[in-house]
Amino acid sequence: MSGDAVFVVNSGSSSLKFGVFIKREGDGQAEVQGHLRADVRALYRGAVEGIGGGQGKIWLRADTGEMLLDKARAFPTQTDAARAVAGELSGIAVPSLRAVGHRVVHGGPSLTTHQKITPEVLQKLEAAAHFAPLHVPVALELIRDGLRGDAYFIETIFNPWNVAQKLSSKEEVLRLKEENPQALLDALDVITQSEILHARRALATGASGLLVSVANANKEEMSPADYEKFSRPFDRRIFEATSGAKLNILHLHVQPGYLDFFRDFPAPIVNYSQQVSGIPIADVRRRFSSVIAGGIDEVNFRKLDAAQLRREWKAASQAAGAKFILTPGCSVPNDSAPDELSMVPRLLKA
Repeated sequence: MSGDAVFVVNSGSSSLKFGVFIKREGDGQAEVQGHLRADVRALYRGAVEGIGGGQGKIWLRADTGEMLLDKARAFPTQTDAARAVAGELSGIAVPSLRAVGHRVVHGGPSLTTHQKITPEVLQKLEAAAHFAPLHVPVALELIRDGLRGDAYFIETIFNPWNVAQKLSSKEEVLRLKEENPQALLDALDVITQSEILHARRALATGASGLLVSVANANKEEMSPADYEKFSRPFDRRIFEATSGAKLNILHLHVQPGYLDFFRDFPAPIVNYSQQVSGIPIADVRRRFSSVIAGGIDEVNFRKLDAAQLRREWKAASQAAGAKFILTPGCSVPNDSAPDELSMVPRLLKA
């Protein structure tokens, strides 16, 4: 590392642990000793404890064992603690930093190794917040502060009907709809309120908006009458409760007979798949004055070359008008290669 160090942070619900690490001189072997590679040396370790309570403290220890700092004071928030750490480290001999890392308790099913922070990674972390609700939102607050407003990140949530199915099963929800519809409506009401509280917490953490996925506005999932009774009121409530967010997105798995259910949703952006739904962007524009996000064929994404992507972009932009964001209609294949994913940014810069 040639003297460059890495600063590592691990924020918990009421603590902030940190360390400054540097590579040892030698042959570069990387055997693991305990929790630390043998070729890595911990120059400093420390922690802020009691965050959010009336009594807290910050301490710092050198690799020699010498206690450099042990100070009692209050730390109302994780951000206050992070600023205190930065202030204390500025007064000691810390090598120049090559990188800053943050341990996140749970990254969800798709983030299982070290990742460079990007808007896409932040979105996945937001979607995984429910795996560790006491820890992930706190970590996102610190990551947000580190970005300093240079990038948006949004939270992804699924509509109450989908959450009900995940909490029980698709079959059980359908059975309840037929045998005891009021009990299902009551359960959906509770789920909706819980999701609103989660969404507000995400926005308070620093998320710029929500992507609310509605996957049941089609005949494969339910009839139009059932959608209007068992899903639409709850889906709309989420947008009403978070209408002040900068970047709320209504993500639809929709068919033509359901589209008008969403015309009065307070959603500034509508995202859907033209390819899967069969609904032309021009038809959506006639019904919606909001921004339309879409245009890229996510189903055949890996087969598209730059010329095909450009044609899709121009056709969608012309149909949608000025209020348009070029995006896939839904997620592209998980095995899309980095070069394939970078084609769209390269195309837009050209």
